[in-house]
Amino acid sequence: MSKAPDVAKARALIEAGQKEMAYLLSLKATEEGASTIVSRVYECFHKLGQALLLKECKTGNHEDRINTLITLPVTVSRPTRALDWLRKVRQNINYNGYQASTDDLAESLSLAKTFWTPLLTEVKKKIQ
Repeated sequence: MSKAPDVAKARALIEAGQKEMAYLLSLKATEEGASTIVSRVYECFHKLGQALLLKECKTGNHEDRINTLITLPVTVSRPTRALDWLRKVRQNINYNGYQASTDDLAESLSLAKTFWTPLLTEVKKKIQ
């Protein structure tokens, strides 16, 4: 018995990611909020990757979800492999007590501004 894609959940993840990313990009970037913003920017990308895997009836782990995004055919000014840096920093924040620096914050916001819209557009095409 094959499992059907959970398109409704995939769409909900995309919508949640969109709303949260819009909010995150509206925040004032401060050193005090750096770890929170970096982690949440990652989670928005993670939701897009999870949505794609749900469409394919797969679950996967954090690495799989980001790798799914990295392989999408988008044209941007930087290699999408840079998203893996975001995954690693978020992991250090959540599991190793790492405090994100203002440089980490600036980089995560730069990644969001570079990759979010093209990846979101591509994911939405695949989920329709």
